Amino acid sequence: MRRRNGSGIPSPGTDGLTFLDVVWDQAPFATHGAFVSTVARTAGEFVRAGSLTEAQKDAVVAAAASARRELTPEP
Repeated sequence: MRRRNGSGIPSPGTDGLTFLDVVWDQAPFATHGAFVSTVARTAGEFVRAGSLTEAQKDAVVAAAASARRELTPEP
């Protein structure tokens, strides 16, 4: 598993798309809320697939919610 995120949660998907691949395929996001919604929806799908636990999902969604500064485009 790859660790390409700030949540400390591995990004599952060594065979095929990773969690972050799925999320970033939806970019660009119109708003920060749209980004968080995409992360939450994708995390739920990964929980149902057995690739993330509920606790990991909660950590990933919390990290996305607090990532507003990291998502602000540079001038």
